[in-house]
Amino acid sequence: MTVTLCEKVCKNCPFQKQNSHHLNLPEIRNMIDNNIVSPCHMDMVKYTGVENSGVEYYAQVAPEFRVCRGMVEARILADLIPKDNALWTYLEGQFYADEPHGDIVDLKELL
Repeated sequence: MTVTLCEKVCKNCPFQKQNSHHLNLPEIRNMIDNNIVSPCHMDMVKYTGVENSGVEYYAQVAPEFRVCRGMVEARILADLIPKDNALWTYLEGQFYADEPHGDIVDLKELL
């Protein structure tokens, strides 16, 4: 399966500050500790009917695994990108140095 990064942060992305009350902090901590990526929330709804469960099913039926741009951006801003992980290096490389950041949560403050 091809892994790509969403083109933009979704308006209902839980990694945007105004939506951060939807974040499950223990789950986010687990994802960071284990280098887990999260699919695009809009794709999850499109392929599974729900936003926050069914990742295994999504991975089976979606033509590509689109990673949540908000999650990657939040990890970049918090300097939480593992340097020895090819997938995370690839995802980080999809951002440009001069790219404006959205109104993304500060994971260091949340965790």
